[in-house]
Amino acid sequence: MNHFIIDGRYEDLLKYFGLDPRAVLRKVQLPEDIFKHKTVTMQEEYYRFLNAVSQVSDDPALPVKMATTNQIESFSPPIFASWCSKNREMCINRLERYKKLIGPMRFLVIKNEDEETVQFIPGDESLELPCFLVQSEFSFLIGMIRKATHEDIDPIQIQMCVLPNDHAFSSFAGREPQAAKVNAITFSIKDLQEPFISFNDATMRCGAILNQN
Repeated sequence: MNHFIIDGRYEDLLKYFGLDPRAVLRKVQLPEDIFKHKTVTMQEEYYRFLNAVSQVSDDPALPVKMATTNQIESFSPPIFASWCSKNREMCINRLERYKKLIGPMRFLVIKNEDEETVQFIPGDESLELPCFLVQSEFSFLIGMIRKATHEDIDPIQIQMCVLPNDHAFSSFAGREPQAAKVNAITFSIKDLQEPFISFNDATMRCGAILNQN
């Protein structure tokens, strides 16, 4: 699993939700000033970092809140490029392409006539994706799609290797996750073809980002 660059704004994001970044970093034995470094890179430490976030916080809804906070789509160019898509299907395809630039994981997209499933796979398949991370990734995808289309459409199936201990995530997703050997979320093809309202607003700004990748 290759190192990838962590955006320094993680520190601001943790503070925004009332968490002490230093306490989180101490839990995973990372330098307390790591987010002050010019370039911050992690690999499996990222999984431990997010586990520590879940341990420090007493808010079961934090994965959903962090992933759907206002302006999260501008957190990185690959995410913004996906936000600029014409519809949900294109959004998922772009995320599949750029996911390795955002975190130590990848998408496996499986399509059939009626459904499209996005499976989250760790960059190193010997590792297990933390439940906090899976909830955050699913919440981000659901939240961005709803926000971009202005429609409250739920996935038709959610599978998780480790189920959450509460109902905060399922309340947001509109569906209870099922225990499985994979972390996957399924949407109907009909829903994925719904146009993104954000496409017209952001297309021009997005062109430069796509050309750089």
